[in-house]
Amino acid sequence: MSGIAELPVSDSRLRVPARSELFLHRPRLVELLDQAAGRPVTLVTGPAGTGKTLAVADWTREGTTSGPVAWLCLGREHASASQLWRSLLAALMTGLGPGPFRDLELPDAPDTEVLHHLVRNLGKPVHIVLDDLQEVDEGTALDWLSQLLRWPPDDLRFVLISRHDPPINLHRLRLEDKLAEVRLPDLAFTSAESRELLATWGLALEEPALARLVDATGGWVAAIRLAALTLRSSDDPAVLLERFTGPTFLVADFLWRDVLGLLPGQYAEFLLRTSVSERMCGSLAAALTGEEDAAALLRTLAHEQFLTHELEGTGWYRTHTLLRKALLARLQTDRPALVRELHRTAALWFEAQQSWSEALDQAISSRDWEFAGQLAARSGVALCLGPEATAFADLMKRVPESSAHDHPELAVAMAFAAHSRGDETATERFLRLAEAADELPEPRRSVCALASCVMRARRAHAAIDPIAMRLAAREAEQLLSRLSYSDAPGWVHHQAQVRVIRGEAELWAGWRDVASQVLRSGLASLPSEVTDSRARIGLLGLLALSEYGVSAEDTARRTAEAALDLARTSGKTLGEETKWAWLALCFIETLARDVRAATTIARCAQLVNVHPCPFSVALLQVIHAIDDLSRGDLANARRRLVATGAAPGGQSGLIASYVAIVRIQAELAAKNVDQARSIMQDYDRVTALETAAHGSVRDDLVCVARAQLQLALHQPEQVRPTLAHRLTGTGAYAAAAWLFVALAEDQMRHDMLATQAMSQAIHLAAAQQLMSPFRRPSAAIPALLRRHLVVDGSHREFVEKLLAGVSTERAATSVPPVEPLTERERAVLIYLPTMAANIEIADALSISENTVKQHLKSIYRKLGVHNRREAVHAAREHGLLGLRQPDPTGP
Repeated sequence: MSGIAELPVSDSRLRVPARSELFLHRPRLVELLDQAAGRPVTLVTGPAGTGKTLAVADWTREGTTSGPVAWLCLGREHASASQLWRSLLAALMTGLGPGPFRDLELPDAPDTEVLHHLVRNLGKPVHIVLDDLQEVDEGTALDWLSQLLRWPPDDLRFVLISRHDPPINLHRLRLEDKLAEVRLPDLAFTSAESRELLATWGLALEEPALARLVDATGGWVAAIRLAALTLRSSDDPAVLLERFTGPTFLVADFLWRDVLGLLPGQYAEFLLRTSVSERMCGSLAAALTGEEDAAALLRTLAHEQFLTHELEGTGWYRTHTLLRKALLARLQTDRPALVRELHRTAALWFEAQQSWSEALDQAISSRDWEFAGQLAARSGVALCLGPEATAFADLMKRVPESSAHDHPELAVAMAFAAHSRGDETATERFLRLAEAADELPEPRRSVCALASCVMRARRAHAAIDPIAMRLAAREAEQLLSRLSYSDAPGWVHHQAQVRVIRGEAELWAGWRDVASQVLRSGLASLPSEVTDSRARIGLLGLLALSEYGVSAEDTARRTAEAALDLARTSGKTLGEETKWAWLALCFIETLARDVRAATTIARCAQLVNVHPCPFSVALLQVIHAIDDLSRGDLANARRRLVATGAAPGGQSGLIASYVAIVRIQAELAAKNVDQARSIMQDYDRVTALETAAHGSVRDDLVCVARAQLQLALHQPEQVRPTLAHRLTGTGAYAAAAWLFVALAEDQMRHDMLATQAMSQAIHLAAAQQLMSPFRRPSAAIPALLRRHLVVDGSHREFVEKLLAGVSTERAATSVPPVEPLTERERAVLIYLPTMAANIEIADALSISENTVKQHLKSIYRKLGVHNRREAVHAAREHGLLGLRQPDPTGP
C-alpha cells in the first residue's frame, strides 16, 4: 500500500458537507439525482448561492444509492493530473475506508487500471463527487479527467458540481447517453419550497407576497435567505415585501463580494451596462457597451452561468433577475446620467428592430419625458392598432400625468392609453393638452396630428358615427402618406391597420366600393409576420362584407370562408375577429335563401352576443329581418327594422340604408305603397342633410328598392335611370337591376327592351347560379322567363330551374286571393293589356260599350285598383293573365 501515509485522509475537502440547522431537505432534487445516478456522469451546474453542493450532499444521505460515496472539493492546487490523482485516491479511501486498498500498489501518476481493480473487488457501484470543478480551469488535470469520464470503469459514477460547464467533451457524452444534467432551473426553489424555507426563519407570507418574492429572486436560495434576514427584522414583513422590487443591501453585498467580485473588471462593466435590458443579444450589447466582441462576451458569461439562454440558438440571453436588479441599482447609484443614456440607446435599438413595446419601456425608463413622448407618438401608440393596446396602457401608467402638460406628444399617448382603459373623460382631457402639438416642428407635428385623427376615428366608431369616422380615417391616411419610415416607424409599419380603420369607416359610412378597394390594399400591405393574426382574419371578414353587391357573390363568399379557414388554422374559430366573416356569410345566404342560412345565423348570433359592437348588432338585426320577410313574417320584420333604425347605429351610413331597403320591401309586400314611399322620402331627406354637411355624395345604396317602389307607383319610366349605375356591374345586385329594368319595360309594353333586359339579368345570374334576384312576388317574372326561352333560348337549363323555383315559391307564398271574376269579366280582362279602346272591346265581345264599362268597374273593385294600368299589374300579380305574345310592331 505504497504512499498511503502521505494521503491527506483527514482533510475537510474529503468530507460530505454537513447539514445546517436551516437546511431544507428537498425530495424533488433527491429524486432527480437518483434518476441521474444511472448514467456514468451527472453534471450539476449553477452560480454561487444556488444550493448545488448541499443538494448533492443531501442526496448522498437520502438517495437510493446502493454503493459508497467519495467526496472531493477541488481547488486551484488540483490543476495538475498528479495532484488530482492523489486527492482522488484520498477521497476514495475516506469514502470506502482503508480495507479495499490494503493489497493495492498506488502509483504517484494517474493509473486508471487501479480504479478498475478497486471497483471490481468491491462488487458494487462507487460514486465520486467532484465539487467546485470550476476551480480546475487549466493544467493537465482536466485532460486526464476528460479521458477518465469518456471511458470510466464499470460501476464507477461521477457527480460533477460546477458553476459552469467544465471544458470537457460534454457533447460526446450526451451523444453516447452517458451524461445526466441538473441545471439552474432544477435548483431554483419552487413556491412550496420557498414557503417551507421561510418557515424555518419563522416567516409566513400570503400567496401574493410569496409569489412576488419567488419572482423577484428567481428561486435563488441565497437571495431568499438574505431577503428573509431583512424581512425577519421588520414588524410587518408583508409591508416590507411590497417594496421588495430588487436586492436589499444584504443581497447586493453578497452579489458584489461573492459573485461579481470574482469576475475580471471587463466583465463587471459589461454586465453593469447591459443591465438596463431584461434580455440581451450581441448587437444590443455592442450598442450599450461599445464592445466589438460583445457577442463573444455574452457567450462567455452564459458559459459562466451569469446569463441564461432565452431560446437556444437565437442569440438572445437573460441576466438572472436578482443579479440584473443588483447591477442596475449599483449603476443608478454610481452613474445616474449613464443610466439615462443607456436606456435611450436601448430604446432606439429596439425601435429599429420594430420591438415597439420594449422600445417604449426603455424610453419611459430613461425618464427623459421629451424623448419618451417622441418615441411614444411615432412608434409606441401604434401598439393600440393591434392586440397590444392593454400592454401599451400598462406601460403608460409609469408616466407621471403632470408630464403631459409640458409634452404634447406624451398627451397624445396618454389619450390612447385612457381610451384603451375606457376612460373617456381622461381621453378628452389629454386630447385638449395635445392641441399644443401645433407648435411642434415637422415631422413631429404631423405625427401628433396623425395620432389625433386615428383617435377621432376610434371614438367615432365607439359613438356609432360612421360619417365622422370616415372623415377622420381619410385624414389620417393622408397624413400617413406624407410621413417617411424614419419620421414614424411604428405608424408606417402598421399602415395596413390604418387602412383597415379607413376601410371599415368607408364600409359603415356606405361607400362599399371604396371600402373594398381600401381593404384589399390593407390586406396586401399586412406585414408577413401577421399572416395568421387577428388583424388578417378581421380584415378578410370586413372585405367580404364590402364585396357583397360590389363584386360577384361567390367572391364575397370565398373571402368570408378564407377568413374562417384561417381562424380554424390559428385556433381562433370563435374569436371576436371572426364575427365579420360570419355576418358576411349570413348576409349572402339569407338574401339567397340558402338552406344553410338558419344554421349560419344561429352561430353568428351566438358570436355577436359574446362580442357585441353596435355595428355588428345592428347588421345582425337586419339579417334577421330579411329572414323574417322571406318567410312572410312581416310583423316581426317591421318590429326589428323600426328598432334598429331608431338605434344610433341605424341612423346613418350602411346600416340606415339596409334598414330603409328592407322596410320598403316589407311595406311593398304588404301592399302599403304609401308607407313605403314615406320611408323612402325620410331616407332621402337624411341623406341630403349628410351630403350638405360633408360635401360628398354617397352611392345610392337603395337604388334597387327605389326601383321596386317606382314600379309599385306605376312610374316604370324612372326605373332605368335609377339603376343606370348598377347595370355595368356583376353579381346579384347587377342581376337584380336588369330584372327590374325588364319589369319596367314590360310594364310600359316595351316588349323587345324587356326581353333584352331579362336576357342580361339571366346572363349575369347564370354565371354564378344566382336564383335570389328572381324570387320576387311578381307574376310578370315567370312570363318574362318563358318569353326568354321562346325569343332568346340561352341558359335554358338555368331558366327552367328558375321557373321551377318560382312556381314552388308562388305556391308556398301566394298573393292573398281576390274575389273571383265572372267569365265575362275575365274576357274583358284579357283585352286590358292591349291598346284596344272600350268600343273595340265591346265590338270584339259583341256587347255594348256601357256593358264593358260596368265590367271594368267590377274588375277594378275586385282587384282593389283604380285604373286600367293598375288592373293589368294586379291581374298579373294574381296570375289572372297568361303570357302576352310579343307585339310584332315593336314597343
